[in-house]
Amino acid sequence: TIYEKGAELVRMQHNLLGAEMFRKATDLYFAKFDGQAVTCDDFVDCMEEASGMDLSRFRLWYSQAGTPHITVTDQYQDGQYTLTLEQHTPATPGQADKQALMVPFDLALLDERGDKLPVGDNGEGSKVLILDQPRQSWHFPADSRPVPSMLRGFSAPVHLHYHYSTEQLTHLLRCDDDGFVRWNAAQQLYHNAIGEISRGGDAVAQVAPLKTALKAVLQSADVDAAGAALILTLPSESALGERYTPLDPGAISIARAALENAIGEALLPEFQLQSERFPHKAYSLDGVSIGQRALMQRALHYRAAAGDVKVASELQARFESADNMTVRLGALRVLVWFRLPGWQAASDAFLERWQEEALVVDQWFMVHATAPGATATTIRELLSHDSFDWRTPNRVRAVLSSFANHNLTAFHNPSGDGYQLYSESLSRLDKINPQIAARLAGTLSILPRLEPARKTLLEACVSGLAGQSVSSNLSEILGRILSTTSSQ
Repeated sequence: TIYEKGAELVRMQHNLLGAEMFRKATDLYFAKFDGQAVTCDDFVDCMEEASGMDLSRFRLWYSQAGTPHITVTDQYQDGQYTLTLEQHTPATPGQADKQALMVPFDLALLDERGDKLPVGDNGEGSKVLILDQPRQSWHFPADSRPVPSMLRGFSAPVHLHYHYSTEQLTHLLRCDDDGFVRWNAAQQLYHNAIGEISRGGDAVAQVAPLKTALKAVLQSADVDAAGAALILTLPSESALGERYTPLDPGAISIARAALENAIGEALLPEFQLQSERFPHKAYSLDGVSIGQRALMQRALHYRAAAGDVKVASELQARFESADNMTVRLGALRVLVWFRLPGWQAASDAFLERWQEEALVVDQWFMVHATAPGATATTIRELLSHDSFDWRTPNRVRAVLSSFANHNLTAFHNPSGDGYQLYSESLSRLDKINPQIAARLAGTLSILPRLEPARKTLLEACVSGLAGQSVSSNLSEILGRILSTTSSQ
């Protein structure tokens, strides 16, 4: 987490200064401090000295906890478009009052044709707005109401709140040239569709407005296959679960599978084409080849979800002839997840071939622990497998963490079997490796957000585990979870 946040802060300074000035500032930094022990302040000092910018509010990113929320409102009137940004960082323990941060907010405005309006100081199609007050507004001339393309390139690690319509999101997905904005638009569309389906909506109807935009994504695959693969990836069950309180994991999982099936059926000819259009060439680690493999895998997954009768034999052939782990493991995952003909033989062959490679065997365990049809019984079988070792942290995480974090349907089964298995496993693991047990127990912090029936079942398991003679590491985590639950 520390390294990831640090990288984001360096990138934000690049966005604030611009590429040329940032390079000048880093040259100054290395000239001053090469070979010395330095601080974050030394780095920011060089940014200020080279650029002449006041970065005092930016320094708060290093000292103020929490992720800012940016709420966006807009208005179009008499040929002028007004965009208003408001920032708010929720209180955190020890820091109740938060100050406004300096946030680089990269913006473009798209007209009805998808062209960018001139918004930069010299007529450029994008502009980095500097938000450093609680509330600020910007005004732009426009012949009609544009669609805002915001946080381009994920210019700042913030939570963005703006009421996009379905039409605006599909417009961004079809027309925008920024990869992050297109991906984010797709994710919002998927989240909205899954929410509607979980409330009884029809999956086919939810795909209808998406179909043309997703076709455009596939048509852009020649330029950016990796980007297309990411855009076509539905949000995970765990990401979906973060949006709902109270959370019904079963309903979310069913709705996600229904949307996946509907997209696969709606675009089956396109996915069939994409899974075959890239040449079967020798393995290469260049970016283009990586993207092509990712898109091919995504297309095969959608074909399986749609029930394409031809995909099983193609996956078996890919599994057997693959010259790299990406294709082989990808084929295995789809075969196992959809229980396609030949899945068991492929699973056995994979494990036999790679049984001496620990990290590869971890992947085999993860495939089975995250399979949609997995149950608590499946996980118990994995935990008793000859290749499983409670003393190997990576192997434990491959099964238990994958099960609890990436297979919500099985973990949150209404019977409570998943909760019981997990608490028993943590109890056993605590006697071997209390640090890993405590980390895995963090998954149980979902407890307060569950719907009442599951909440009761999981709370009983957490309380029962806390009542045992567990390590101080595990006891602290469990106590925190229970105290949070009781305070709600």
